[in-house]
Amino acid sequence: MRVTDGNFSGSFWCNYQDLSGFPWYLADPSNHSHPGQCPFTDDCDNFVPYDPSASNYVGYFGEVTISNFLGTLIDAEHLHDVVFTANNQGAAPTANFNFTNVTFTDCSGNGDCYIDGVLYLDNADELNIY
Repeated sequence: MRVTDGNFSGSFWCNYQDLSGFPWYLADPSNHSHPGQCPFTDDCDNFVPYDPSASNYVGYFGEVTISNFLGTLIDAEHLHDVVFTANNQGAAPTANFNFTNVTFTDCSGNGDCYIDGVLYLDNADELNIY
């Protein structure tokens, strides 16, 4: 899984945050340990393996950088235990990334800030996983 772009929206503060470090990849936790195993790259050996019987996938997601006019808040960190759930039942597919209380972690294994929320696939005709 690869994310190539994103942005914040919402409150006044959100409008001044900048996301970067793209593309972000969903990596297999069994291939990453601390310290080391960074950066996350486009390497097929590190991706979460596809299992057609799985209802969800758990992985590490990154490298995320968040900055604003005050400076860099999160620098090339990743998120542990992000849960991706796909549901291809019904007329339109649904899917989500669950970031509930997930900590931003650096390559040494140190965590600082966390994210709490769910990102939903919305208004899509299909969802393809390769």
